[in-house]
Amino acid sequence: MLAAGGMLAGVPLACVLIAAGSAHAAARRSRSIPEREPRVAQQRKENTVDPKQFADPGKEYRPSPFWSWNDALKPSELQWQVREFARQGFGGYFMHSRVGLDTPYLSKEWMDCIRACLEEGKRVGTESWLYDEDKWPSGFAGGLVTANNDEFRARFARMEALDPAALASALADADTIAVYRVASAGD
Repeated sequence: MLAAGGMLAGVPLACVLIAAGSAHAAARRSRSIPEREPRVAQQRKENTVDPKQFADPGKEYRPSPFWSWNDALKPSELQWQVREFARQGFGGYFMHSRVGLDTPYLSKEWMDCIRACLEEGKRVGTESWLYDEDKWPSGFAGGLVTANNDEFRARFARMEALDPAALASALADADTIAVYRVASAGD
């Protein structure tokens, strides 16, 4: 058994992995559960690789780069780049807006460029993927989501110690959500 813990982006992580070792096997035997061959081994017997397909895999098995769009976009230039992806053996591409983009995100011009790439991708046999974000964080859409609607902005609550003399002022503050009296164990 392996237990692990840590932090990822400030979020506590906990993980417990149980190895199917002798204790697990003994428990199976004590309950008369028949042993069976591991699933991975079963798959290896059932699936074979065609050497020709391995030498020249289909587009779904080829790399698809994260294609950063960070300039003034021109459909003809993008179509040429799609052809280059195909010529160099890529299976597709992920179109993604990045810092430096001069074409307005989600504008008609932007959508015309997407359409040009989709059509060229079909023509040359590559997969076209749209990473539908504009920079970071996810859901931000380059600021369009929150630009005209404060309801969609992130919110947070903060706890502050309050001097009892400042109670009236805190209650009058529109940003105050609640005031609580916290009693210690000795109160």
